[in-house]
Amino acid sequence: MRHLIVALALLACWPRLAHSEPSQLVVVTAEGWDSPEGQLQRFERAGEGWRAVGAPWPVVVGRAGMGWGVGLRAERGPGPVKAEGDGRAPAGMFSLGELWGYAEAAPPEVTLPYHPTQAADRCVDDPEHPAYNRLVQAPTGQAPWRSAEQLRRRDDLYRWLITVNHNHLIDGQPPEARAGSCIFLHVWRKAGKGTAGCTAMAEADLRRLAAWLRPEASPALVQLPAAEYARLAPAWGLPAATSAGPEGLVDAQALAPEIQVELKYATADNFLGRDVYQGQIDRCWLQPEAAEMLKRASGFLRARDPTLRLHVYDCARPVSVQRQMWALVEGTAQAPYVANPNRGAGSIHNYGCAVDLTLADAAGAPLEMGTAFDHFGPEAEPVRELDLRVKGRLTAAQLANRLLLREVMARAGFLPLANEWWHFNCATPKETRRRFKRL
Repeated sequence: MRHLIVALALLACWPRLAHSEPSQLVVVTAEGWDSPEGQLQRFERAGEGWRAVGAPWPVVVGRAGMGWGVGLRAERGPGPVKAEGDGRAPAGMFSLGELWGYAEAAPPEVTLPYHPTQAADRCVDDPEHPAYNRLVQAPTGQAPWRSAEQLRRRDDLYRWLITVNHNHLIDGQPPEARAGSCIFLHVWRKAGKGTAGCTAMAEADLRRLAAWLRPEASPALVQLPAAEYARLAPAWGLPAATSAGPEGLVDAQALAPEIQVELKYATADNFLGRDVYQGQIDRCWLQPEAAEMLKRASGFLRARDPTLRLHVYDCARPVSVQRQMWALVEGTAQAPYVANPNRGAGSIHNYGCAVDLTLADAAGAPLEMGTAFDHFGPEAEPVRELDLRVKGRLTAAQLANRLLLREVMARAGFLPLANEWWHFNCATPKETRRRFKRL
């Protein structure tokens, strides 16, 4: 009895969570109920909607997949229900709490409440004990429970962890018996290896997540199979599900339907004279942050002139297509206008971080820019525009159209290319190569 009193008294020292509507969401989706692998995407509230933050990254969930848990939403659908020891991660919406770690102090960029993990810290997973699914400190001597998870481990899995309020872990309410316990976001053992029920990721990604979360934003974890997420998103007020493309890319037009897309390399109307995508690329796939930047650029353009819209010619491009392009121009005067796929980062298109585009009028017709898309010559180079204008090779209207395109793209964060008026990157080549994978 003395041990129980000590444990419950220490339990009372942990803060209880007061939750309001979240303005930060951590969205984890998996292919199906039994899939141990998933993807994490951050969102923050933007006006009445949501804005994706950064690119998604891979995570693992329970080794048996997911099952409906106990969280902020009572709605459930078909599918398994989370139970103690079933190897499933909880599905649903859950508030997030503290950062715990082996270090004495949190990283300086973290604003979440921080708890330095001590040798005696435990999470009780004994369903028969009154401290079930509670964070407590073990008393000296014989523990009063049959089973509890040690939070300062000999490995690095809990070097950093974020508490997840599943089954009332951190809000002080009585947990449901055997509904699952001790759910955290923590460091994974390795990619693809599922957990006992938590959600895990690379340490660098977990630290990036912890730095982004703000306690005043009432952050929440939404964790669902992709089909359930699509079904529940409208009722739960979640960000619209975007189609998942190659390597975690998203369909930019799904985020900004007003954008026109005419993929030139999916037609014969390009300098190669043939359809090189062959159904492999059928939409404007971009890194999520690049897609959000393009959406912002579209908004800036519509604010300047509601009759105009962005007209996209190319987005993500497989490196196999880049090699076809390079083989055609290597050793010719056109070579400076095509990125060598064997040198440096190659083309930023190959990472889903570049977009080729122009402006279109209310009827959908592209505006005059002085050259066609993929014109290989000095007339396409922004660095020569003033000289071209003086020599009468670029009209005032054409120059104004180019300047407007560059203005809205730069305002959204894109970087122009010196020799192509239509090409914009979402990051520098060095940053692109460091952060993203080639297609």
